[in-house]
Amino acid sequence: MKNSKNLIIYCLCILGLVGCISFALYLLSLQNQNENQISTETLLSTTAISIIDGDTFETASGETIRLLCVDTPEKTQAGYEEASAFLSSLILGKDVKVEREHGKDKYNRTLAWVSVDNKAGGDFILVNKMIVDEGFGSVFEYNNTDCGRMKS
Repeated sequence: MKNSKNLIIYCLCILGLVGCISFALYLLSLQNQNENQISTETLLSTTAISIIDGDTFETASGETIRLLCVDTPEKTQAGYEEASAFLSSLILGKDVKVEREHGKDKYNRTLAWVSVDNKAGGDFILVNKMIVDEGFGSVFEYNNTDCGRMKS
């Protein structure tokens, strides 16, 4: 009787261990799927719905985008309103192409190159570069980003 109880307990422990291992493997597979999905979604089209400042905005999906290689004045600095208004005129309510690069920054914002359709020429313009070219911000290299796109 005692041996059969021990055997049952032993079997239950083994089953519990197998269940835990199976669940852990399932969670790992979900994580890998999410990582693969993120890496394949480096380029997406979305709509800019809210301007946070001259180099940051929010998309229709709730993602906060921080423009790569651009630094614009903060709320307390001169030029903040102008930089924010310029970004707004370029992208607010428009479909934009977001090319994710380097993941997220310390504020959990997606770091990206952003392009918008240039209705006049039919080509896309790089918003990051346009902000600097028009004097609303400066080139800002961080996270070992190659800012070569800002120079062409």
